[in-house]
Amino acid sequence: MSVITIPRVLRETLGDEATEAFVKVISEVGLDSRRDLATKEDLFKVELNLKEEIAKVEAGLRGEIAKVEAG
Repeated sequence: MSVITIPRVLRETLGDEATEAFVKVISEVGLDSRRDLATKEDLFKVELNLKEEIAKVEAGLRGEIAKVEAG
């Protein structure tokens, strides 16, 4: 967990209670943004799906090329 340092002038202006609430909001935003990041597993799944789709397209193209060459 990151340590958030609130500048003195902001702490003095907000007061203790508002400063704590502000830090909590910043922390929650950080957690939410990390939840939205792709994991390595997510990236491996996407890569596998792309490889499968590319293989299908290549097979289709080979078939079409063979038809043209034969015809």
